[in-house]
Amino acid sequence: MDTQLANLTLREAYRLQDSESKPYDIPWIVWLLENPDSPLPFPGQIYLREHDYLHIIFGLDRSSESEAFLVGFAMGLDLNTRNIHLLILILTSFFLYPKSYKFSMMDIRNLNRGFLVGRMPKFESLRVLNFELYLDQKVSDIRNAFGLQLPEPRSFISQTLNTMSNRLRSPFVFAHLKPP
Repeated sequence: MDTQLANLTLREAYRLQDSESKPYDIPWIVWLLENPDSPLPFPGQIYLREHDYLHIIFGLDRSSESEAFLVGFAMGLDLNTRNIHLLILILTSFFLYPKSYKFSMMDIRNLNRGFLVGRMPKFESLRVLNFELYLDQKVSDIRNAFGLQLPEPRSFISQTLNTMSNRLRSPFVFAHLKPP
């Protein structure tokens, strides 16, 4: 399926995706911390549509591990994100999020991995990217622009994370991160 999406425009791929979460399905506590329209959003939060665009571009599924990676990635793109934000999000997930939204230890690893990947210089342009300008671009062209290898965009993530393996030993990587 991902190879088929790569040959579509971002607009076409988005239309084919059956997003499991609609804005009205998101629990209020998740909305409060993860939606840019909330009075208390964490740095780096993006709208659900842009989040779905990232799923397509990275070729990620809707698993909790992929969701955690993308939340971390968006937070990593925002230079205002600090370690305390990651810690508060993790603790909130453990104690306040509904069961289906709680982070597992693997999700926490992926949140932190996404954060580190979001800080990579190759993704700096995503900090101000207007996805609307790319809706008529082929997904494969967008991936190529960011160095995501086809047909396996996840391989880029795996390769990137393998090069950071020394920094990713602990599931609580945020403790090792320093503010930029």
